[in-house]
Amino acid sequence: MPRNTLALSAAFCFISALAHAQSAQTFADNRVINCTLKPIQVIEISSQLTGVAEQVFVRPGQLVEKGMPILKLDTDIVRADLKLARERAAMSAPLDVAKVRAAALEQRFGRIEKAYKRKATSAVEYEDARLDYDLAVADIAVQEQQLTLLSQQADRVELTIAKSTIFSPTQGVIGEGIIHVGEQVGTTPVATLFVVDELRAEAFVPLNQLSKIRTLDSFELIIDGNAEAPVSGSLDYISPVANLASNTISVYFSVKDQNVISQSRCELKL
Repeated sequence: MPRNTLALSAAFCFISALAHAQSAQTFADNRVINCTLKPIQVIEISSQLTGVAEQVFVRPGQLVEKGMPILKLDTDIVRADLKLARERAAMSAPLDVAKVRAAALEQRFGRIEKAYKRKATSAVEYEDARLDYDLAVADIAVQEQQLTLLSQQADRVELTIAKSTIFSPTQGVIGEGIIHVGEQVGTTPVATLFVVDELRAEAFVPLNQLSKIRTLDSFELIIDGNAEAPVSGSLDYISPVANLASNTISVYFSVKDQNVISQSRCELKL
C-alpha cells in the first residue's frame, strides 16, 4: 500500500478514535442520553356510515376531551326516511281490519258450531267456518308482526342519524389529516387523534450502560433542555434488538405529564 494511503488511513483511524473518546467523555460528563417523545397511541377515527361531511367541529392541533363531537354527516335524506318509516309503523288500519274480520268470523263459526252439534249443518261447512276463523286470527298475528318490523326499521334509521355524528373516543390532540366540509366520508379515516395523556420516550442507550438502566427504579427526563424541572418516567420495556452500527439499544419509558408535548426534545438523565 502506498505511504500516502497508509498515512491517510492512520489519520482517519486516529480522528475516529478521538471522536469516540470525546463522545464517551461528553456522556460521562453530562450523564444524559438523547431520546424522542411520541404518543403511545394514535387513533385513526373512522365513520361507520358513508356520506358527506356537513359540519367539522375541530381543527388540527386542538385538544379534545372524550365525547366531544368531531364531525357530522349530512342527514337530510335519512331524516326523510325516518319520517316515512315512523308513518308506516303507525299505520294500524290493516290490523284493525284484520281484528274486525276475525271477530265477525268468530261469531259465524260459533253459530255454525252450535248448528253442527245439533246436526243441522254438514261437517264440510263446519270445517270451512273453523278454517276461515283460524286464518283470520293468523292474519292478526301477521299484521302485528308487520307493525313491529316497521317500528324496528324506524329505530334503525334513527340509529343511523345518531351515528352520523362522530365523537372523540378519548382525550387527545387532533392531527393534520382531518376531513373538510363537503368532502365524501367513506372507508378512510376522518381524523387522526394523538392520545397525549401518556407519552412514550425512546432513549438510545449505549450498550455499556444497559446494565445500569436495569438496576434503576426511577428515571428523570429533561424536556426541551429544562434541566431545572425534569419529568419523571417509568421503564416500559427494552428493545430485544440492539443497533450494532451505533452500539446502542432502544429503551422505552412511559411519561405521564400533561405539560409534556409530543415531539419535544428529550434527554434521559442518569
